[in-house]
Amino acid sequence: MDTIHESSDPQGERACVDSKNLEELLSLAMAINRVAKCFSEDSEDREVCLEGLRRASEILRWKLEDIDITGALQDLEVFLRSPYVYESSYTTSDPIMLKARLSSLYRSFNVVERGEMSDHISVEIEFLSFLLAKIITSTIKNNESECRDSLKAAHIMIKEHLLNWIPLIKERISSSKTAKIMEIIENLTRKAENILG
Repeated sequence: MDTIHESSDPQGERACVDSKNLEELLSLAMAINRVAKCFSEDSEDREVCLEGLRRASEILRWKLEDIDITGALQDLEVFLRSPYVYESSYTTSDPIMLKARLSSLYRSFNVVERGEMSDHISVEIEFLSFLLAKIITSTIKNNESECRDSLKAAHIMIKEHLLNWIPLIKERISSSKTAKIMEIIENLTRKAENILG
């Protein structure tokens, strides 16, 4: 279930996130946030998307020149008009329940999705970026409870949502140049999963 409850570590031994990982987590959060703009229908977001792809290529140690960004963004225009940008197109026979669970998770952090549906890829990716930022700030502020709640929500987004359906998107659009952008998102998400433990 996608709800967050305040948690505590009875032993109080382990920090929510190792402070040595904060800089890497910040870079990751920024790249994820900007790559999410690739899925915006607003053409003004294309520059932000490109910046995100540049950041992602640095984090993943990929050569951006090896990726046909122009072709991927052109293919993305068609992809955005398809039902394939919604998690419910891949993972459930009950899309209403899925969307309600996601909306509930978002609201538990005072986030209300606007315009797009709660299971739209850009909303889910931006929410993950938001959670990573909350983990960073709560770690800096020594707010263990907020950090743990944000960490738990990030694990839900990563394991139960993003990594559950991004591989399915990649498979469905494997012949499209947009598949490379999905591979970038999948790898950034896996990197976040590895850092968060």
